[in-house]
Amino acid sequence: MLFRSLRRLARRVMVAGTAGAVALTAFNVAQPSLGVRRIHPGKVQDVQLALAPASAPAAGPARAGLAGAPTAVAAVLDSPPVAVGTARFVGFSWPNPATSGPAGGAPRAAAGGGGAAGDAARAASGAAGGGAAASGAAGGEAATGTLRLRTRTAAGWSGWREVEPAEEDGPDPTSPEHHPERVFSDGVWLAAGTTELQVRVERPAGAGAERPGAATAATAGGPASGLAAHLVTPDMTATPGTEPARPGQATAMTTRPAIVSRAGWGADESLRRHAPEYSDTVKAAFVHHTVQANSYAPSESAALIRADYAYHVRSRGWNDIGYNFLVDRYGRVFEGRYGGVTRAVLGAHAGGFNTDTTGVALLGTFTSSRPPAGMVAALERLLAWKLDLTHVDPLGLTALTSAGSANGRYPAGRRVAAHTILGHRSTSYTACPGDPVIALLPAIRSAVSRIGRPRIYGGAATAAAVSPELGGSVGVHARFSSTARWRVGVTGSNGANVRAWTGTGGEARVRWNGRTASGQLAPAGWATMTVTAVAGGATARPATSQVFVDRTPPPSGTSTGGFSAGAWTVSNVNAEQRSTSSGAFTSYRWGKAGDLPVVGDWDGDGIHTVGIVRPNATTGGNHFLLRNSDGSVTDFWYGAYGDRPVVGDWDGDGVWTPGAVRAGVWSLRNTNTTGAADVTFRFGRSGDRYLAGDWDGDGDFTPAVQRAGTFWFRNAATTGPSDFHLRFGRVEDLGFVGDWNGNGTWTPGVLRAGPSGT
Repeated sequence: MLFRSLRRLARRVMVAGTAGAVALTAFNVAQPSLGVRRIHPGKVQDVQLALAPASAPAAGPARAGLAGAPTAVAAVLDSPPVAVGTARFVGFSWPNPATSGPAGGAPRAAAGGGGAAGDAARAASGAAGGGAAASGAAGGEAATGTLRLRTRTAAGWSGWREVEPAEEDGPDPTSPEHHPERVFSDGVWLAAGTTELQVRVERPAGAGAERPGAATAATAGGPASGLAAHLVTPDMTATPGTEPARPGQATAMTTRPAIVSRAGWGADESLRRHAPEYSDTVKAAFVHHTVQANSYAPSESAALIRADYAYHVRSRGWNDIGYNFLVDRYGRVFEGRYGGVTRAVLGAHAGGFNTDTTGVALLGTFTSSRPPAGMVAALERLLAWKLDLTHVDPLGLTALTSAGSANGRYPAGRRVAAHTILGHRSTSYTACPGDPVIALLPAIRSAVSRIGRPRIYGGAATAAAVSPELGGSVGVHARFSSTARWRVGVTGSNGANVRAWTGTGGEARVRWNGRTASGQLAPAGWATMTVTAVAGGATARPATSQVFVDRTPPPSGTSTGGFSAGAWTVSNVNAEQRSTSSGAFTSYRWGKAGDLPVVGDWDGDGIHTVGIVRPNATTGGNHFLLRNSDGSVTDFWYGAYGDRPVVGDWDGDGVWTPGAVRAGVWSLRNTNTTGAADVTFRFGRSGDRYLAGDWDGDGDFTPAVQRAGTFWFRNAATTGPSDFHLRFGRVEDLGFVGDWNGNGTWTPGVLRAGPSGT
């Protein structure tokens, strides 16, 4: 895997060291004992099912079409009864038309099954026809049937139940685990005493029966091909002791709930196909249901999970069980995919959105049934702890990027604003995790937010590296679940404290320039920025970030250059090292005569680029045209005609934004967009030369004015007197400012006409 940033490199360095050792050691600590008996991984039997026209009319309710009207059933195909032997779990699969072509009438169950999600899928398919959903990239054609199942016990045959497809589950399409050749259903847990099962395919009118060549198979007794049943016989060794349900409220740092390890539920690690993969972080948690029986006994939970494990690996071809965690109806939490419960293990649970997420499956079916209170409480405790590890706000939104999927709502590359606790149907056309669970999610988010307060949200460094000798800086922004006493500290690569900020409030926002409070350079190497918070006598889980202090030798600091009628002459050499005879200047064009030049970091990428401000007397405003390092242009209007434009990093977030000054009144905006001022204050008077810079090295820009050879400086963007002043240059000199030696503090300079008068 390529290291795409220094931040990712830092995380992997940490994983290889102490942090990784701690996570691995924790796997087998304080886990219930299963005794000396070895758990068998279970047996999987694949049975090919031949379908023939049914001898009786279709059972069960008619399916709704696009407009909600029943969909006519053109053909009903049944399999013969299949003996299940000792199997307790079954899943189904059939050829994917997108990769194998039409398979002689093999079923394509409607994406999302029934309910609101299924209706949404069918509505989205529109012209796909037949009232059934197309399945995006993996479909290739409209759905051609509904798959139903019935089972036989000593009491007789059960009613028919719909078996949902599981196209939306699993790995991302870009993953080596992705195997699109066949479509798989969700697994079904078979009640004890089940002896036989039978499958029915209901094909709606206008679907496969009307296709050339398909009518013969459907009407003349020719069996359809390609449908398979995957029977799993798990080891039925009992689950470890049950943890009683409890409310899950806490007043201190979130604590790890009791989690039954993989060893605890009897995972055979030889079954796994590959070592785990990891995301950079966890930004959100998906809630799923496994679409299995709700009537399992406490002693059967582990066996049910082992059956899922075998089905996911041996039948579906995945590396491991898809979910990161599972929760049973008795309030027990189980470790899912291998790799460490504290780490960002890449799962296979939400196709297209596995990166930077964790997946928690409720063991059972909650399409119409409400999950038990103990199960919900356990889910809340788990999410409170897991999301707190990466400082995620359970009431917030986050940005996720789709990798695409066969039955997903979003194409690959689409950035999606999502709840940090969300149901699977938010990103895929599926009924998962069921309407009752979806209805509970707002209450679950609120409950999770109350567990383990105070909590820190965010708090990660905005960059993976800082170059103090080049004038760079890195920011930290943290929010708190309540008003807290906070501290942001920096520890150098040598273990010594380098810098610290403290305060009280609902958030902390600081910037660090890679130096000590006295301006000394921090030692080169990995520094640690740590956010801590205390409220109500309780301490939050600290938020830490690794930042590489890059002590690249100079040149550093502000460089020099000139602008005339759209022609720029600039140098990347530190102004202290600059000489007019060194030949280091380069020239290019941006702007035209009458434009005003500005220079800054417009997109926060750490690179200063040029821009121009074009006053427009006709519109009465100032037009900003700012060039970014990637060649793009930031284009907006700000200020009135006649205002003096200024630019700077007013809020310390690393992005330079506009200001406008008229007769000593400063109006500053914190984004490079058209709009009203965010900050307004008075400093200076008419006739002054208005300047902006970081006079005290704290990362924020504040005002200054030059007047008759004297510079007056203020360290806050508020109305008030100067904090200090100095006389520098002559009355006729043109003042300007910069960080000339790269120490993070801006100081004045003057431009004086040379001997030729230019």
